[in-house]
Amino acid sequence: MAASDDSRREFLKKFAELSSASLLYTACSDKVVYGPSPVVYGPPPVTVVNIYFRDAHNVSQVLAGRQDVPVHTAFEFQFSRAMDTSRLPTVSLSDSNNRDVACLRAWPASTSLLATPASDLEPNTPHTLRLGDDARDATGTLVQLTSSATASFKTGAAI
Repeated sequence: MAASDDSRREFLKKFAELSSASLLYTACSDKVVYGPSPVVYGPPPVTVVNIYFRDAHNVSQVLAGRQDVPVHTAFEFQFSRAMDTSRLPTVSLSDSNNRDVACLRAWPASTSLLATPASDLEPNTPHTLRLGDDARDATGTLVQLTSSATASFKTGAAI
């Protein structure tokens, strides 16, 4: 009976050890890895920190939710780290009727993309501005698109 109790205790001890360890399934192989979760080294993903517009005095203001954006303005995407400035990522600007507004794009700094509408925006009209999924940081990593990569706003009256 004592041998049976010892083997039961040994089994329960090993079971507890395996249960307390993390069981990880790797996405790229059929291997099962026992042990704590791996530590991920490296910088956090690059994201859009915020989107700004230039007001009538050429001062940057946060864009999201604004109801008074000038019809003649420029938009600035601010990134969390340096971007690949050899490429111009897609930017889409559309009004509430899903009409696209062409934008000229430029990199005034490595962490800032400027998008300037090719024509004045319609006054008193809701718009949506979005960064495309082709923006890359200086190392070639794609931008992680979160809600901060899109902004909805409304233009004010024409001046």
